[in-house]
Amino acid sequence: MRERLMRCTFTNEQEYQGCRENVHHCIEDVSDNLPKDQLTMVEIAINEAVNNAFKYGSGNYNPVTVSIYLFDSNCLFIRIKDKGKGFCVKNFVAEVNSKFCENNKEWQWGESGRGLFIMESAMDQVHYNAKGNAVSLIKNIQKLN
Repeated sequence: MRERLMRCTFTNEQEYQGCRENVHHCIEDVSDNLPKDQLTMVEIAINEAVNNAFKYGSGNYNPVTVSIYLFDSNCLFIRIKDKGKGFCVKNFVAEVNSKFCENNKEWQWGESGRGLFIMESAMDQVHYNAKGNAVSLIKNIQKLN
C-alpha cells in the first residue's frame, strides 16, 4: 500500500529552506525505527538531491518537486524532480565512482559529484529516470530486530 506523506513544489532554494522543517517532521514521524544518525543521513541525501536540482536542472526559477511516500509501512520513497534537461546518469555516476579511492577513502573531485556519492551512501537504493532529471531515494525503515 502506498501512502503519500508530502508533496511540495518549490521555485527556488529559499522556498525549499523554508519547508525543510516540514520535510524533517514528515520523515521523522514515520521513521521512529531508524537510528538518529540514519535519519540525519536521509535528510542530507534529500537536501543534496534538491540542491542538485536547483543548481543543475532548474535554473530560471523552474520548479523542483519533492514527493515523499511510505510503502507498506516500512519503505520510505522520496522523489525529487526538476524541469531541466537532465544528464547522462550512467556516465556521470561511473566517473564519480572512479574519483573515490577505496584504499585511502579520500574524495578526489572537490565538490562535483559529492552529492550523488552521499545519496548512494545514505540510502538503500537510488534510481534516476531515463532523462536524468528525477531521482528516487529509497530507505527501508522496517523494525530492526
